[in-house]
Amino acid sequence: AFVEAALVDEFSRALGAANFIVAAVEFPALALARLVGEEPNLNAAEPYLLIETTSDGIALLIIRNLNLYFNHFHSWRSIEEESGLKKISGEDFKTFLLKEIQKVLNFYSSRWGGSISTVVLITSEVSFEMAKIIESNFALKIRNLSNPNFPALAPAWFPVLGSAFRGLVPRSLDNAISLTNAPVQVQYS
Repeated sequence: AFVEAALVDEFSRALGAANFIVAAVEFPALALARLVGEEPNLNAAEPYLLIETTSDGIALLIIRNLNLYFNHFHSWRSIEEESGLKKISGEDFKTFLLKEIQKVLNFYSSRWGGSISTVVLITSEVSFEMAKIIESNFALKIRNLSNPNFPALAPAWFPVLGSAFRGLVPRSLDNAISLTNAPVQVQYS
């Protein structure tokens, strides 16, 4: 993973000026993968296709062994530009979604062999419609991600919850990727 260092440094300086210590910086997909790992009803040995829709766009992730292995994000603007449209209709979204799911399933199969049998949805507004589209076009089980400790938490907050779970890991054992210029343990020495 990579990010423009100046951007992370700017946020770190601002937080430091407010007397906060930045232990780690991570992207939402990593936090979501961690949240999937906290879901008690998901099998660690099974691969998952995770689909998240937000006001910014749609992300498709591959989770294997409860770790993030693939992340592809499409902004709504990029989808509009790719399709040459000013606004995405329901049919345009369906076409886009089916094409992207097929690409990810093909990528998984060619990269690791086998297949993904479960799609985990993180969405609030289009969950039912997406589930219908996916079920009618693929032989995939559909699950909506939830957390039993926070059943009323809106999906927009799931990446925050996933990052909060990272905060429960002792810093000496935190070996997950960070987009800062120093390992997590350095901030605590």
